[in-house]
Amino acid sequence: MHRKRSRRPQLLNGIDFWAFLSVELVLLMIFMANAPPLHTHSSRIDFARTHHAKPMPGALREDAMLIVVTRDGNFFFGNLQVRPTELPRSIQESLRRGSERKLYLQVDARARYGDAAAVLEQVRQAGIENIGIITDQR
Repeated sequence: MHRKRSRRPQLLNGIDFWAFLSVELVLLMIFMANAPPLHTHSSRIDFARTHHAKPMPGALREDAMLIVVTRDGNFFFGNLQVRPTELPRSIQESLRRGSERKLYLQVDARARYGDAAAVLEQVRQAGIENIGIITDQR
């Protein structure tokens, strides 16, 4: 007796990308959640706008000396809130730990001029003359 021939097997000639896509999305979410913020106080700061800003990659260094002046008159050295009179001591301590002799100043566009001037006077007392001002480019 003749056996009935079964159907010929068909090849699956496509790749299921849904599994690949789901793994990629999970990896993307993991890496985005663990990314460090570029500037710690940037959510509170409205930068001054300039036409000829230059990149300052040194401001992103872990040991960079960054002073932030907010619109409400608060001063931050790195991540710590300080008084202007404490700045020279904090700067000298940072220099002893190996920071470069350049300070980065981030001033809110709506901050008072007197607050920024007070910070600059304290920075001069600490002996730092190389100051980079962080702005936004138009």
